[in-house]
Amino acid sequence: SLGHRPTEESFSQFRRTLELAVASDARPLAAFCQTMLGAIEMHRGNEVAAERFTACAEATYRQLGMRPLAIDPLR
Repeated sequence: SLGHRPTEESFSQFRRTLELAVASDARPLAAFCQTMLGAIEMHRGNEVAAERFTACAEATYRQLGMRPLAIDPLR
């Protein structure tokens, strides 16, 4: 849940984790981070960035034959 942490801190942490996941070729983790970053951007009102993160995450999930976790990241 992001409700108890400031949005900026959450964004920063997921961004750094995404960088590490990409560097480590941890694609499921990268997709999860992109999903969360997309939710944060949508919460901020930045629809273009949200759609970009979400599209990247969905493409990775498809390539891996996975479905995203059924979570509400901003709950």
